[in-house]
Amino acid sequence: ADPLSLTQALSGAQATPGQSRRPRAKLARRTTAHLALTLGVMATAASLGVLVGQAARVLMGG
Repeated sequence: ADPLSLTQALSGAQATPGQSRRPRAKLARRTTAHLALTLGVMATAASLGVLVGQAARVLMGG
């Protein structure tokens, strides 16, 4: 998570209870979506790296 969203979450937690509930839920949803996207991209990059590594080994006759 980037420092800005963490700061926003902290400042949201310090606001008045009625005021902070909805934006914090929205922030949590957005952060969760961002995390899921990042994990998906990392998993895709990892599997691509494995495939490329295997292809390189085959091409080099190893």
